[in-house]
Amino acid sequence: MQLELRLRVLWTFTIVLLISKITGLKISSGFKSDAPQDLFSQIANDLGPYRKRGISDSMTNGVDCGIRDPGFRVQIKNQEVYMVGEVEGFQSRNRNIKLALVDVAAEYTDLPDVDFVVGPYDWTATEVQLALGFEEGGPVLSQAKKAEHTNAILYPDHTFTDWQEADTTSWKREQYMMHRSAMHHPWMARDASLLFRGSNLTGNRHIAFGFETNADMDIRVWDWVQEPAHEHFVGLPQHCKSKYLLDWPGNSYSARLKYLLLCGSVVVHSDNGWYEFYYPMLQHGEHYMKIRALNSTADLHTELTHLNQKLNKTPKHSRRIANAGQRFAREILSDDNVREYWYRLIKQYAELQKHEIRLHPDAVLLGASVSNPRYITYDQRTGCRSASGSSSGSAQRTVYGLPTGPGAAAAVVATTQADPAAMTNPADPDIMIHDAQMRADAQADDTDSELQLSWDSNADSTIEVGSDQIHPQISEETVGEMMAHLEPSIDEAQREESSGSVSEPNAYDESESGPMSW
Repeated sequence: MQLELRLRVLWTFTIVLLISKITGLKISSGFKSDAPQDLFSQIANDLGPYRKRGISDSMTNGVDCGIRDPGFRVQIKNQEVYMVGEVEGFQSRNRNIKLALVDVAAEYTDLPDVDFVVGPYDWTATEVQLALGFEEGGPVLSQAKKAEHTNAILYPDHTFTDWQEADTTSWKREQYMMHRSAMHHPWMARDASLLFRGSNLTGNRHIAFGFETNADMDIRVWDWVQEPAHEHFVGLPQHCKSKYLLDWPGNSYSARLKYLLLCGSVVVHSDNGWYEFYYPMLQHGEHYMKIRALNSTADLHTELTHLNQKLNKTPKHSRRIANAGQRFAREILSDDNVREYWYRLIKQYAELQKHEIRLHPDAVLLGASVSNPRYITYDQRTGCRSASGSSSGSAQRTVYGLPTGPGAAAAVVATTQADPAAMTNPADPDIMIHDAQMRADAQADDTDSELQLSWDSNADSTIEVGSDQIHPQISEETVGEMMAHLEPSIDEAQREESSGSVSEPNAYDESESGPMSW
């Protein structure tokens, strides 16, 4: 009898597995993505410092009250998503992040109760909360970080939704448009120089001001604020005309990296220490080329020139890197995987909050917050007013874009006491303007639809609209068909390589010349 029962259980489990294979049904958890687990390992790494001590309510309150820059607090309670104490951010960043949360809540019906703070800026905060009376060191969800920012928890940045002010549409549409541009520029017809265009007002890009281009280097920077329509401007899709593209971050991270990878060109990334959630999966020499941060004009003249010449001498290897980077941006960074990252982040974050999540007095349902944002000032946050009104409260400010590490907090406090006005954001993000004609052509393939968000405080669910209705975009089916027609391009490139039609005078050999890095 026991043997028969075991066989019956085994048979039932086998049937369920077969059904799950055919239908894509997930047996356990709410996970829906088939992305490599390495993509989600960054979540565990970020939450590592809180594994033992957890994330207390006092930590969350401390961060919420300590931040003096744009952002908001998010609470999920009984499957309802709320925004708390939203301080208006730069351009459409707050909106884009909230739309990403709408997308997640519409897709997953088992969101846990959770309470976290989101920063929509380009850098990570150094909290100074000594006078606030809350526990220090609370986590902040950030778009990018450095290794020393142990309180920063990475999330997919706002550009995955879109970036209207930079003429950037949804990530799915950008994937299609960039790949189409890549098809318009066959590899063998592309320029062999290393291409970069950018503002000279961010980071240390001023070192390239007046740089003379040559056969190996096509690098130009200028004041994008004064001359947005510069004669040497190159729209993002038109970057695909070059075999080699330089990704040169400004003050912090560069959202441009994922778009450049879509070109199917070799992307040379200047590593300044800042990274997004997916960077750890990118392998040097496989998906892109990573070099140390550019610090001087000599780096441009010697090191980059040497690297570009080496890439040109190893065309097969260069092309393999270009194709692998393109596949990564298209497949690993798919809409489904980005949404899944948000979901897993929320689930794992909630596991570290052992206390009951109590709805904040300032909470506003997500749907209402998207359609009619309720902005407040820093000092209007309920529960923070007494702390901010204390005698030393004015000096306890959160700082962005300043160095962190030993002694940083004391330096920040001294700075704010001496000159509170110095706490304003010291940097402006890059202004990225893309090829308008490419956009117009792609949008002609789509049907215009208006933003449709409905909210009813008495409804069972905060969200009453499908994620595909949040902002105009090409449907997944349409984009899937478009991308399917583009797939042969990679196959043709691989066949061309295997047939030997690509000449390679000097085979790539790390044993002789070392890896293509600094």
